[in-house]
Amino acid sequence: MPPWRPSPRFRRVAVLAVGTLAGLVAFIGVAWALDDRSHLGRVVRDVALAGRPVGGMSRAELAAFVDEVAGRYDRAVIEVQAPDGGFRAGADELGVAVDRARTVEEALRLGRRGSLPARVWGWARHLVTGDRRARTVLRLDEAAVARVTAERDPARVLPTEPSIAERDGRLVAVEGEPGSQIDPVSLGASLSRADLSREPVVVAAGRAPLPPRFSRQDAERLVGEAEALANGGFKLKAGPQEVAVPAAIFRHWVKAVAAGDALWLVAETARIGADLPKVFPRPVVPPTNAGFAVTGERVVVTPAKSGSGCCGPGAADLIAQAVADPTRRPVTLPLREIPARRDEAAVRRLAIVERVAT
Repeated sequence: MPPWRPSPRFRRVAVLAVGTLAGLVAFIGVAWALDDRSHLGRVVRDVALAGRPVGGMSRAELAAFVDEVAGRYDRAVIEVQAPDGGFRAGADELGVAVDRARTVEEALRLGRRGSLPARVWGWARHLVTGDRRARTVLRLDEAAVARVTAERDPARVLPTEPSIAERDGRLVAVEGEPGSQIDPVSLGASLSRADLSREPVVVAAGRAPLPPRFSRQDAERLVGEAEALANGGFKLKAGPQEVAVPAAIFRHWVKAVAAGDALWLVAETARIGADLPKVFPRPVVPPTNAGFAVTGERVVVTPAKSGSGCCGPGAADLIAQAVADPTRRPVTLPLREIPARRDEAAVRRLAIVERVAT
C-alpha cells in the first residue's frame, strides 16, 4: 500500500488553520498587553472583592473600598456549629478582622502572577467566564478564639486534674482525666476561610479532648511533700503541750488543688476541725469544779475554775496555712476556755451548811 500523501487542498486548509490560530494567539496577546498596560497600578479587569467588582480601581480607591468592607465585617455575627452544640459570637469578640494591607495587595497582584502564557490564558478565560474573586485576607486573634470558645461552648466538659488519695495507709498520685471542648484550632482554621459577606456567617468546628493542665508527675511531687510531713512529724503547740500529728490523721487532712499555674498541697479546714480532738484529747489546764471546804464547824463553797484546751477559733485555718507555707511551722494554736461542769450555784442548791459528823 503506497504511503499517504496530503492532497494540495488539505495542505492549503492546514496552512490556513495554523495561520488563523497563530493570528488569534497574536491578537489575544496584543489585546492582553494593551489591557494590562491600561491597568498599570490598578486592579486588573474582571476582579471582584467581597461580592463587588473592583477591576480598574487604583490603590487608593481599592484601599478605601477595603476599609468599607472591613468596617462591615467587624459587625458580622458568626454562628459556630459543632457536635453537641455551638454558639454565636461577634467577629470582633473572636478577634476576626480584615487584614487591610494584605487584602489590597492580594487584589492588586491577582492576574499578575505566574508565567506569561498562564497570565494571558487566565485573562482570556475570564473574559468568557466572568469575574475572578480576590481573597479577603482575615487576621485572627487565636487567644480571643480560645477564650470565647471556653466561655460559650455549651457542652464543654472541664478536665479532672491529677489528685492525691489515701490507699492502704499511704498517699498515692491519681491520674487526671481529660474533658472535651470545641477545638479552637479547628475553629480558627474555619474562621480564617470564612466568607464574612454573608449574615450570619456559619462556620464548622470539631470537638477535641481538653487535657488536664497538670501531669501525674505533679501529683507525685505533692505525694512526696505530704508523706515527708506526715512521717517527719507535723508539730502543733497548744499552751505547754506540743504534739506531732499522727501520720494517719495528717494524710486525712490533705488534698491536691489546681490553682494558678501550679498544683498545690492544701489541707481541708473541715477535716482538721473534726480531727483536732483526737490530736489533743486532754485539756491543757483541766477545769476545777466547785466544791466544799470545812472551816471550823462551818461548810464553805469553794469556787469553780475554768480550764483551757485546744482549740480556739481559727485553729484549723492556722494549720491549713502551715501545710502550704513552711515558714508558719511549728503551729501555735489558740486555746479555748473549758468551763467547770459544776459551778457554785449548783453546790449551794445542795444546802449543805454545817458538818454533822466526821
